[in-house]
Amino acid sequence: MILAAVFLALFAACGKNKKDDPDSRNLVQLDPTTSHPGKAAESTILTMESDPNGFAVWATATGTAGWWDGIEGTSHVYIGGVWSFVPAEQWPGGGAYPMNFYAIYPADATGLSMSSVPGAPSLSANFTVQEAVSAQTDLIGAKATANLRPANGNLSMTFHHLLSKVDFGMNLGNDFVASVQGLTVNNVGNSGTYALTGTPGWTQAPATYTSAYTYYGTIYNNPQGHTSILSAPEFAGTGGNVPFYTAATNPTAADAHLMLMPQSEAAQTWQGASSGSAPDALPGNKSYVAMVYRLTYQGHDYIGYSQAQNHPGFLGSDLQAGGYPATGPLFVKVGYPFDLQWIAGSGYTYYIALNGDDTTTGGYLIDQNYYDRSGNRTDLVVGDNDGDGDPESPVVPDPVITNGSDIHLVPIVSDWDEETDPIH
Repeated sequence: MILAAVFLALFAACGKNKKDDPDSRNLVQLDPTTSHPGKAAESTILTMESDPNGFAVWATATGTAGWWDGIEGTSHVYIGGVWSFVPAEQWPGGGAYPMNFYAIYPADATGLSMSSVPGAPSLSANFTVQEAVSAQTDLIGAKATANLRPANGNLSMTFHHLLSKVDFGMNLGNDFVASVQGLTVNNVGNSGTYALTGTPGWTQAPATYTSAYTYYGTIYNNPQGHTSILSAPEFAGTGGNVPFYTAATNPTAADAHLMLMPQSEAAQTWQGASSGSAPDALPGNKSYVAMVYRLTYQGHDYIGYSQAQNHPGFLGSDLQAGGYPATGPLFVKVGYPFDLQWIAGSGYTYYIALNGDDTTTGGYLIDQNYYDRSGNRTDLVVGDNDGDGDPESPVVPDPVITNGSDIHLVPIVSDWDEETDPIH
């Protein structure tokens, strides 16, 4: 989908672009357009202009057997107010048209490799999404056709977002307060091949998955032995959708977006424990969101405990013997299966419903034990209402709250060009 209107030649009214100079009109200059940013690492015109590597370009021309004029991954760099090849390239004569230009940015992204065929031009990008959100890249690509040499030497190129942006939020009922320790996206495809020539689109590597993408906070793979107190901010419910960690609730919200591989798989169904062993009852290789949180209603414990001493098994527990404060909180670890239908260039915000009514979806319990404020798994049991160490309800992988129907996440899809994030 086109994410931005075709961009007029850069700085046409600024006077710093010398593209109207008769000596420069025959130079090949590609003017890029991108959509606006949503996080610091998102690709924009400003980041492209300030990047000394520019964007990589491949080009074909009518009557040539391979890539035109040797342009195969050549950098197109913004220098002195003009986008130009280094070294400069001249537009060919009339018999070379139409010409096709293909581009990718950033060309040096971690996890990216390009495959091009010299004799019969074919171009594709092999890409693996990095697990750490701070290392993720907003990969963008473009194609433009010149039917004739542009009069001023400039050809506009509209770059498309090639990945999907994924965010999360909550729908909290009035008088509810949620305290979230961490949220991760698990078992999603993380690599694929994008065809720039021919029919554009991804071919995903079906057997390649990553363990977890951390959207916020911390969920330890080995939940024991940690001493630092994890941040678990509280969110007061208003009865409406509230995106997680927006600028109003978290100063680092600009870094919270996930840039993930587009997906197209069947509906995800919770299948219970894949191995039958604690601490995680995972849904096989299906995709799910894991969240560690607690919830209060009108100041009273609803899910988890605001104070560990309120759990009937706290006295005499290993947790108490280890010196954990009686007033320290306890969190539950839950999972949400969800449908994977992510389209390249689209943004998805999933709202976790915690409304306190028939639509309440507290998540499937994926660990029978509570977690402490440092992210450690404790010996206190979820659903143990009498303190004997045996759970009555819920039991892994039952829903934490059973007054709703199927547990689900409700996605809202927005194209990036419709967002209201300010230009940075």
